[in-house]
Amino acid sequence: MHVTLISQPFPDGYDLSQLLDRLSDDDGLTELVVVVAWAKRSGFRQVERALAKLRERGVRITIIVGISEGGATRQGLLRALEVADAAFVYHVAGRTFHPKLYVGSGPESFTALVGSHNLTRGGAVENFELGVVVVAHQLHVQVVNQADGFGAQQHHGRLFLLLLLANEVQGRGQAQHPRLRVQHRQRGAG
Repeated sequence: MHVTLISQPFPDGYDLSQLLDRLSDDDGLTELVVVVAWAKRSGFRQVERALAKLRERGVRITIIVGISEGGATRQGLLRALEVADAAFVYHVAGRTFHPKLYVGSGPESFTALVGSHNLTRGGAVENFELGVVVVAHQLHVQVVNQADGFGAQQHHGRLFLLLLLANEVQGRGQAQHPRLRVQHRQRGAG
């Protein structure tokens, strides 16, 4: 196991965008799981090249985003729909969903960033952010199962499979809430 401190925007550190670029070069990677409190279109723009490269190689991308405190934007949620194989919104009324976890994994190893980096422009390249990057073997299942555990907590809140804010956005899926649409989309499905 190898542990590294990631810090931005310092000249001797590297940022979230650079980490995802490195992950996109890992031929052993088969899955990327992103769990963040907020996502914005500006953040996706910073990591667009890396995500496109991962998709071209068939890497499965899962994104779980919180909507607490108004930090996620409609455009960010729509972008999550476009780039992910599976996207989720996690929200519990009266509580704040606040994790920041990025896990790239394959059958033999994984790389995980646990830090303060939201999927926003600030979180990806501009803000003062700090995190720990762990590269290890054979722990993939434990880390991914922990991320999937957010879905198991439906008795505490609502987990929406590929949420959208209102009919005018996509017009697909079944309404579960007056302002939300729910849809599960597989890569290549329209």
